[in-house]
Amino acid sequence: MIDVVAAQLRSAQATGATPARLDPDLEAFSLIAMSAGLGTSVLGGQSTPGQAQAVIDYHLDRLFPNPGQHHAGRPVKEDAIRRTDSSLR
Repeated sequence: MIDVVAAQLRSAQATGATPARLDPDLEAFSLIAMSAGLGTSVLGGQSTPGQAQAVIDYHLDRLFPNPGQHHAGRPVKEDAIRRTDSSLR
């Protein structure tokens, strides 16, 4: 899985969609590890799906700084990370 994501990041670098200074292998590993950890956090009730989505979107926006050239371009609510679901209290 990491190899597939790294290959996609290399392709994005070749087209200028993501900065050339990034290490595709390290970024791929980070994304996979982050998504696994966030999934566990949501399942364990430590965070909401919205919070997990905000974290992933934040990192995708860092990897793909040019609007329209990456994920679905969904806007991220500024307070998504700070917001706490009442069921988690």
